[in-house]
Amino acid sequence: MEGTSVTSDAVHCGSCGSDPEGAILMTCLHVLCRNCAPIATSGSSRRASEPASLCPVCNPATSHGSKHSSQNGMSSLGASTIAAKPCVSIEELRQQGRGESNGAPADDNGDEDGEENGREREETGEGGRETFTTTLTFPCPAHSHRDAEEFCLSCHQLACSKCVTSSHRKCADHLVTCAEAVTSQRPMLNSLHSKLAEKVIASQDSLRHEESKVKSIEDQRAALVGQIAAQREALVRALLEKEAKLVGEVNATLDRMKEGVEGRAERDRLSARAAEGQLSVLEAVMSVKGEPEILSLLPSLHIRLDAELANCASARSDTASSNLVFNVNKKLEGEIKTSDLGQITHADETFKGDNGRKKDECDLRLTLMTSFHARTREDICDPLLTDLVLLPGGDVILTDRDNKCVKKFNSTGHLLTRVPIPEVPSRIALVSHGKAAISVMNKKVLLFLSLLGTVRILSSVKVKKPYCFLATAGQGLIQGQGQEQGQGQGECQLLAATSLCDVIDLISESGVLLRRLFTQKGDKVNISRPLYLHVPQSRDPQVAALVVDSGRRVLFALTPDGQTTFTFKPKDQNSLECPLGVGTVPGSGLILLADRDKHKVVLLGRRGTFLKQVLGEKEGLHKPCALYAAVPCRLALTQVDGWVKIYRTE
Repeated sequence: MEGTSVTSDAVHCGSCGSDPEGAILMTCLHVLCRNCAPIATSGSSRRASEPASLCPVCNPATSHGSKHSSQNGMSSLGASTIAAKPCVSIEELRQQGRGESNGAPADDNGDEDGEENGREREETGEGGRETFTTTLTFPCPAHSHRDAEEFCLSCHQLACSKCVTSSHRKCADHLVTCAEAVTSQRPMLNSLHSKLAEKVIASQDSLRHEESKVKSIEDQRAALVGQIAAQREALVRALLEKEAKLVGEVNATLDRMKEGVEGRAERDRLSARAAEGQLSVLEAVMSVKGEPEILSLLPSLHIRLDAELANCASARSDTASSNLVFNVNKKLEGEIKTSDLGQITHADETFKGDNGRKKDECDLRLTLMTSFHARTREDICDPLLTDLVLLPGGDVILTDRDNKCVKKFNSTGHLLTRVPIPEVPSRIALVSHGKAAISVMNKKVLLFLSLLGTVRILSSVKVKKPYCFLATAGQGLIQGQGQEQGQGQGECQLLAATSLCDVIDLISESGVLLRRLFTQKGDKVNISRPLYLHVPQSRDPQVAALVVDSGRRVLFALTPDGQTTFTFKPKDQNSLECPLGVGTVPGSGLILLADRDKHKVVLLGRRGTFLKQVLGEKEGLHKPCALYAAVPCRLALTQVDGWVKIYRTE
């Protein structure tokens, strides 16, 4: 394909999974090989009377068919909501644009390239300015032999110099450079990335939910058949015929239930596969700075993703499972020849997972699940893991300061991805389901990485200060206090501190300063002391943020107004030597604090009161550094020696 190359190692044909030689990029962000692409979208031969073919990944029933969907009267999630706007290839979209441009009135100087507009747009280096540069060229949709240098915000189309003087003559106020268009559309790109990641996670969660229900049905089958067989032993001769009848009823009922659940599971599997393909293509396009190629697709993609996510939510809420129970007939022996062996009835209970009993909040116990060393073959020295994020699926994202990279491991310690970072990484903070922000040492820039699948650097944003320490604050830490009108609204908020430890700011995902939360006297030394920041999920109005200052050996909490709620700096046997990582237990809001030089992790109350030590040298802990406890029932931490340990919280 022209313009943007998406044939990376992580992008394959969304239908057959092969390497997409001669790839076709669809408007739904799926990549198809020439063999799998719909005939109507592989060229310009389709007549106007012919219906546009649908993407076989978005609409699997149109090409492959699904016995589960057809037998149960269910179609894929996208069939009903997307049929109004079929998926076509970018190539066909360009040809349609060329056809429309041929009918436009010609300009007197149509054969000339046109005069340059002379609009010079200089980077000011201020906060919130995206650093978008690319060496790619993008073909004009109306003139394939020309490169598009501008983008029309009104028509949502790329434009070359000839388009500016012809079909876009009335759009002079809406024409910007491709770099400016990407910057202006970055919120929609970020939102699209977040929605695709949310769809992947929702589909995978729904798939696991349906698979667990299938297992539950099979367990019910075994239990019910076993109960029936136990009754048979006492009434063998008289009950053989009735037993066969009842077992047949059980199998017929459960087969119908299983068929329905498997149909929904197949639907969710296809939905997850489709979303993964879209997300992989989007990340590949963004990683090679080819965003202008897909800017015109953003509105329709957002509409269909909103509809698909709504369908996922409604389908999930409607999937209730009934448990069958075997009601024993106690008068069976006396009425064996005239009575039934029993009845199969529905318990009318929705499917439920494991329900853990409520425990005393202070009774927190940690059980080591896995540990591994984070050194890889590409490392030039032992890793220094300054921060980490634990994903819901069990994968671990690590920032390695000394090797200048970000690493992704699975739950068993197998390396999945290693991404070199151009600067020295410091902290990592989640900004959405599939994206994280990385702060770097002594640079006024934030890097944004994808997390699902292959880890990639998606973009970078300039900020006003060299923020070194970072924490995610969601979207509701501070609402409307000191926030400029229209800036940072709807974006993830980040808590950021400088390497001099003098200020703690609240900034938006796009790098806009929302307000200054905390100010203190800065360090004058060349090597700054590390800070660790954390925003509790409980949204306690008196504890908006937790700050660990290792140099001053103190943990303190801040309100949304920047006032100090409490300070934890004991002077007894529980005194701190070098406090680093901090986190809160989901639900209870209790605080976990790592002390590197004392080789321990302590548990504190919501207001900073010491409760107990939960990990120490007896448990094999050695110089803990970063700590992450946002995933329910899990605690992950790093050690100075490069080890990563994951615990189960009980």
